[in-house]
Amino acid sequence: MTETPPLSKQALVDMIAAAAQALGLDSLPQKVFLKHTGLSRFAVDKHFDKWSDACRAAGIAHGRSLAEQPKKPSPTDEECIAELKRVAQLRGVTTLTSKQYNEYARIGAKTFGRNRSPALT
Repeated sequence: MTETPPLSKQALVDMIAAAAQALGLDSLPQKVFLKHTGLSRFAVDKHFDKWSDACRAAGIAHGRSLAEQPKKPSPTDEECIAELKRVAQLRGVTTLTSKQYNEYARIGAKTFGRNRSPALT
């Protein structure tokens, strides 16, 4: 059995940036990155002490606390529907649980309930 060579720091940084782009995400949770790439957490921990440092090196956000996030206007019904379709297509399915949706979503599933639009019910 041959072992794969260790992943270089630059290769990891490139993978993080590529994963965020492929998934269409502005910020990339570590859990989503690991699931998308099939890497173990050890591959990241080998080069970076914190996930935020790895994301910063890749030029992407790792996520912010709610207090740090600027207040955005509520998405329109059309934006919610488009996002739902985008995530379903990305996952290659026609139905999603809210948990599956939220793994890749730019608009949280709870937002759909807040909009209470006839188009979304």
